[in-house]
This record gives sequence, structure tokens and C-alpha cells, in this order.
Amino acid sequence: MYLIVRKKCEVTYFMSQQAQADRTRKLLIAGGVFCMGIFGFIASFVIADAIDRTQWEGLIPVPFIVSVVLFILGIVLLMVFQNTIRIRKHKDGRFWLKGFCNEYLEMLRDVSHPDAAGYTQ
Repeated sequence: MYLIVRKKCEVTYFMSQQAQADRTRKLLIAGGVFCMGIFGFIASFVIADAIDRTQWEGLIPVPFIVSVVLFILGIVLLMVFQNTIRIRKHKDGRFWLKGFCNEYLEMLRDVSHPDAAGYTQ
């Protein structure tokens, strides 16, 4: 039902090269943490299978726990860094956006008004 009655809002915005580079770096770090979690998870099972059970009593839980924490942390970081601009609310045909800094919003307010300095037709 939600997919039928929901309101749609498409936001187009541009990011500076520095902002794009920062976002890419954050996503690569989050992806690396996620992959390390998966690799550690698989490696802990390979190690557990390769050695005798009497020898790994205290060894395997530590890499396994660390890999699970890295995996979950990677998922959380990927979700946080994925979208920079979010639509938070819709009411009476208006959308509330989250993710813009105050300086950027002030700049938009200044240039959107016809009486603002620098406005040309």
C-alpha cells in the first residue's frame, strides 16, 4: 500500500570534487571494513576446521567475534555514508530535506530571491 500512495521527490544536487573524494574515501573504508569482516568470518571457520578441536578452545572465538563486529560495523558505515541528502518529511506538498550544511542553505536563499546581489535574468 505504501508504494502506491507515497509521495515522490527527486533532488538533484552537485558536489564539489573535494566532497566527492571524501565520500568515495569513506565508502571505500566502510567497504574495506565490511570485506575484512567477511574474510575474518570465513578464515575463522577454515582455521577451526584445520586444527584439532582440543587446540582451538580459546583461540577461535576471538577472531570470530572480531570478524562479526567488523562485519556489522561495515554494514552500519555503508548505510551511514551511502546517502548524503535525505528526505525527512512531507506535509502539504512540501518536502523537508536533511543533509545540507547551513552555509549552503544560506547561499541558496541569497541567490533564489530576485533582489539578491548577483541575480541576472
